[in-house]
Amino acid sequence: MHASTARPRVLCILWHYPQLSEQYMETELRALSRDHELCVVSLHETESYLVSYREHLPFHVARNFGALAELADEFRPDVLHGHWLMVLPVLHQLARARGVPFTLRAHSFDTIHEADVGGLEGRWHARSREVLPVTTRDELCLGMLAFPFSRRYLEERGVPPDKIHDCLPVVDVERFLDRGPNGADVMSVGPCLPKKRMEDVLDLALRVPSRRFRLYAIGYGRLELAETALEVGAPVELSDPIEPSGMPSEYKRHAWMVATGCPERRTLGWSVSIAEAQAAGVGVIAARLRPDQADYLDGAGFLYTDLEEAARLVRGPVPDEVRERGFAVAQRSDVWAHLHRLTDLWMPAGLSAARSTRRPIERSTPAG
Repeated sequence: MHASTARPRVLCILWHYPQLSEQYMETELRALSRDHELCVVSLHETESYLVSYREHLPFHVARNFGALAELADEFRPDVLHGHWLMVLPVLHQLARARGVPFTLRAHSFDTIHEADVGGLEGRWHARSREVLPVTTRDELCLGMLAFPFSRRYLEERGVPPDKIHDCLPVVDVERFLDRGPNGADVMSVGPCLPKKRMEDVLDLALRVPSRRFRLYAIGYGRLELAETALEVGAPVELSDPIEPSGMPSEYKRHAWMVATGCPERRTLGWSVSIAEAQAAGVGVIAARLRPDQADYLDGAGFLYTDLEEAARLVRGPVPDEVRERGFAVAQRSDVWAHLHRLTDLWMPAGLSAARSTRRPIERSTPAG
């Protein structure tokens, strides 16, 4: 660690930043910024089909390795840290070139390979058996954080078991925690991707006309979904993109949140929106895709196998005992409860671990 500062210096390498559907990353960055000096780098500019947000940290765009190396030389990091397995090749390349150790936090879509999904995911999974063993067995790799259910996928592709560290989603629970009364509406939220199968929300709305449905569909196929809603006459309100600071009050407008999903793809993971909803007192209903989902809900929500089952739940109230359990289960994903799982990995590099006491995460004024 540099003698000129007591704050460890962390170069954070992300695929896209700032992307509205990736608040997972933003929450971690803001928590780390309390005890660490950060340099945030995005490897790609936000594409037109994505949605960015204004309330983000300062960041750089490095369009090639040369630009990234220049940023690293200027910042002089003590450790490198990334999100998404797809950044591993460049993360490893920079680590080897500058002799700096690195960590990575995996998500869901980049680890689950139960279906031929095509696109970026498909291209990554085709390469992963070659990339993962080389990058993670390097002594400069201090470890990888991943959801518990991801372990078997990672080990199958050559990641050493001792390099995998189980961790829950990163959520700023304090922002959403509210035991006050909720509204009566039904919500769904997330990136509008085929794996989410958000058209099921339209079907639900037609089945349950007694409830008002609101869909926070982010980017990707949102316009096509809006056209479908008009064609079938589904009484669903499609919300415009909302800044992260506005979402806690949006959750409180609802009694239920429905997390739809495609049973053929089965690539949805442990969404942060589930923990956010639980903390806000919203009942959770999720498509049953894999057995591990029950571990995440932990009794604070329901899994459905067909839409009529989901409709039956939506028609009724959220059971008091399920709502109450949700407040406790959400706390497991609180960033201050498990941030140390990341910072403890940096100890061999001489970096001090961040304190894990609960402190509200500061929100800066819009950047850039």
